[in-house]
Amino acid sequence: MSAPYQQILYSVNDGVATITLNYPERANAISSTMSKEIPDAFARANEDPVVRVIVLTGTGKYFCTGMDLGGSSTAQNGRSSSPQVEAGYRFFESIANSPKPVIARVNGPCLGGGVGVLFCCDIRVSVASAYISFPEVRRGLVPAIISLYITPQLGPFRTRQYMLTGEKVTAKECLRIGALSEVVDDEVALDTCTRKYSDLLIEGAPGALTNVKHLVRLVSESPAHEDAIPHVKEVFTKMLQSEEARDGMSAFLKKTKPSWSKQRPSKL
Repeated sequence: MSAPYQQILYSVNDGVATITLNYPERANAISSTMSKEIPDAFARANEDPVVRVIVLTGTGKYFCTGMDLGGSSTAQNGRSSSPQVEAGYRFFESIANSPKPVIARVNGPCLGGGVGVLFCCDIRVSVASAYISFPEVRRGLVPAIISLYITPQLGPFRTRQYMLTGEKVTAKECLRIGALSEVVDDEVALDTCTRKYSDLLIEGAPGALTNVKHLVRLVSESPAHEDAIPHVKEVFTKMLQSEEARDGMSAFLKKTKPSWSKQRPSKL
């Protein structure tokens, strides 16, 4: 597909790909168009060697408000649609499975599937005025796909409470329960905070960052501690023998910076 996109914006600057949900007239709801464009944009960022970090944010008042019920004929007619469900799953998986670190720059409220988008990201910074909420049960719906990403992180008790009640959970409370990395006062501070985490991530070896993401997901999804051990050993050995490890350890001993940190990726 690639740019130009209809409902998202894509740009790369200083090693950071910024993907912006740009459908403000529908509060950045996930339309059928957006559900195709986001996986395409993430694939584009994943394949670009210049891109080291991906930032996901929204245009306007909201970060993301979930499925576009007003624009979904399937939802309006009450018909089952396997292709739509598959498209939704691919949408979330493209974010959650990106090999590169993903920062959620939360510019406003996250509702329903928008909370799922948030929980697919690795680092989450938010303005204090934002909140999360699950309004699905009030629409006769169930937050099904996103439960895959939210329940393991929030735990079954809080997930049940928030999904059953549809209550608003403030950014401050999200920070307290570990759903956000940092909360700031306004969008100026949000930009500063986003840059701070981008800079920290770019200091990491690209291959090591990818393997950390893979390892954490693998361990968290393993049914038993023992099941994860062979995979943990495999990843550790692989990285220990990698060129990045040799470069990084040599730089540490010489008190210099490793090759990936000496030069910031060139601007486009």
